Order: sequence, then structure tokens, then C-alpha cells
Amino acid sequence: MPFYEYRKLSTEEQQALIAERLARGFPPHRPPHPDQGPGYYLLTVAIYEHAPIIDPSTRRDPFQQALITAFTQPALPICAWVILPTHYDLLIWLPPLTIVAPIFNQLHGRTSRQS
Repeated sequence: MPFYEYRKLSTEEQQALIAERLARGFPPHRPPHPDQGPGYYLLTVAIYEHAPIIDPSTRRDPFQQALITAFTQPALPICAWVILPTHYDLLIWLPPLTIVAPIFNQLHGRTSRQS
């Protein structure tokens, strides 16, 4: 369930949903991200509430450069990507999946403050 739908639930419904997720071994507030070891991963990253903030080319082009640069520094070549107004997708070979969290944190932290 996307976060913006979760916020519409009552406190009791939220607690029940979190308990169900934890019982299944999932993180409480995000999709599970199973690490399957080294290999190709298709990663999809959605903008908060699917707001179309990457729509204008004035934002898309700099974000594309920042995205490519973010994965070039640790030598993780992106095989394919698409940047859409509300989300973006990457096809990338990763040693372990866990390596991308700090990359996304830095990329999104930097680009979220740009206008």
C-alpha cells in the first residue's frame, strides 16, 4: 500500500497493517527488497505522492546527469533507464542490492533541495 493511502487509514487500521507486515517478515513502512545476490535488478523509484516534478526538461536533464554520476562513482554502470514525470526506472547490475541505499540517499537528498 502506498504511503499516501496508508495515511488515510485510521490508527487502528494502520496498527493492524503494520502488525500483518511484520508477521510476514516485511519492513513496516516500505516494500520488501529481497537481495538475490549479484545480478541484474530493475529498480523503480516513485516520487512522493506521484507528483509530476521531473516533468519539465529543466529538471529532468540535470536529474538524469546526477543519476548517471551517482552510479558511476562506485563503478555501477546503468544498463538502461527511463525518467518519467512521476517516477524513474533503472536496469543495473549490482554486486548486492544493499549497495544502492546510500547512493539513493545521497542522490535524493541532493536533488530534493534543487528547484
